[in-house]
Amino acid sequence: MTDDFAAPPAADGTPAGTVSRSDFRPTPPAPRRTPFPRWVAVLVGIGGLAVVAGVAAQVALTIRDANLTAAHPGDTGRMHSAQVVSGMCLESLGSAAGTVTVVDCDAPHSAEVVSSFAVPGEEWKGDAWVADAVLTYCTSQLAPGGPLADAVHHRTWVAWVPSAGTWRHGDRTGLCIVTSDSPWTGHAMDTVEHAEA
Repeated sequence: MTDDFAAPPAADGTPAGTVSRSDFRPTPPAPRRTPFPRWVAVLVGIGGLAVVAGVAAQVALTIRDANLTAAHPGDTGRMHSAQVVSGMCLESLGSAAGTVTVVDCDAPHSAEVVSSFAVPGEEWKGDAWVADAVLTYCTSQLAPGGPLADAVHHRTWVAWVPSAGTWRHGDRTGLCIVTSDSPWTGHAMDTVEHAEA
């Protein structure tokens, strides 16, 4: 019986197995269709610009003030995906990278970061280039015959990659994450050894 080591396809059209970290862009409000007198429209427009500018400034301050530096391997709790490091166990994976709950690996969890890749360079080379670099690395680690192939035993894997937004704030790390619908305890590599012993 062969294990399925291929990364699952992403619903948003990103390359298979990749989930970009949030780029923190606020969604603009839908335009109103009710006609207003011109002077009301001008006042609403000015007020809307002030609100949008305030929201954008708040988002920028949140990002600037947010702690997006890498956490320590033993840290647990809620944190941004850009803080997650190799060896951490995640309570679960959502459909997109963002805020996650890191738990002790002895507690039940459905995902584990088994390796990380430092994306080379300082200049953003685009979503496709970054995704390809991280996927190439993760595949070399998790494919049959790779050094971490046993971690995928009865599991799938996904790669988390920096987005243009997180890149601007210093995020240069891609993560290789094994995941399963059936939570486990312990580290992914150790659970395979125990199951086959």
